[in-house]
Amino acid sequence: MSIVRPITPNEAQRELPNDVIERVNNLIRMNWNGSSARVTIKSIKSGCNYREGDWRGICKLFREYGWDVESDFPGYCETYDAYLEFRRAKK
Repeated sequence: MSIVRPITPNEAQRELPNDVIERVNNLIRMNWNGSSARVTIKSIKSGCNYREGDWRGICKLFREYGWDVESDFPGYCETYDAYLEFRRAKK
């Protein structure tokens, strides 16, 4: 019997597919109002190889590129679509 070991943090981190990044870029452009862009998770999923949980990687990656990204998911008894809000990061 082989020994099972926990994965490392590097092994747990998945690379975002290029089409996911491209889809988010396009949605930011389409929804940009001059100060922010709200992008629903549903709209990201509909046009690319999005995998459950990719929103975490999207937030991390876009923060590295100068965005302030906030996520909002519906709570108990709430019915709106989950979304990511992109703003320019404050310096």
